[in-house]
Amino acid sequence: MGEKCITTTERNVIKKWANKLKKEEILSYPKKKALEKLKLPYKCIGAGKHRIVFDMGKGYILKVARVTKGMKCNSREVRLYHRVPSSLRKHLGKIVDHGDGWLIMRKIDKHLPKTRDYKKKVSKVYRKFKRYGVKISDIIQSGKPNKANIRVNKKRRVVLIDYANNRKHH
Repeated sequence: MGEKCITTTERNVIKKWANKLKKEEILSYPKKKALEKLKLPYKCIGAGKHRIVFDMGKGYILKVARVTKGMKCNSREVRLYHRVPSSLRKHLGKIVDHGDGWLIMRKIDKHLPKTRDYKKKVSKVYRKFKRYGVKISDIIQSGKPNKANIRVNKKRRVVLIDYANNRKHH
């Protein structure tokens, strides 16, 4: 397949961690302690309240649940990615593999340019998803594109790299 995979050992470490999250209903957990528990061989490149993001190298990232809600975040991203038509999927970071408490996504490095053109592109993407019946709350905040969750791919297309906060409406 050529897509990046995690090893059986890494899979087992994350599974053990995911089971702990499910069993204990963990609402908050310090990033440093989570990194010590996971001991994954990848560089941590980001962390939110719910997940930790690792750079796997060769153009892939690994998102691991940090707390119980992070499990739901990963599941929502996977579900949305697989359920939307290709006309919308092209605006979502490509998920190449996933499991209990984790997912692997293609890495996109190019940040959103601060131009009016890209602000319009983001609004257009937001409206496309809304017309389809999906509201992704972290795309636009206070009327401005949330640059932390948006990148631009090689085709200069707006791509959402964090789309876990989504809900179906209508």
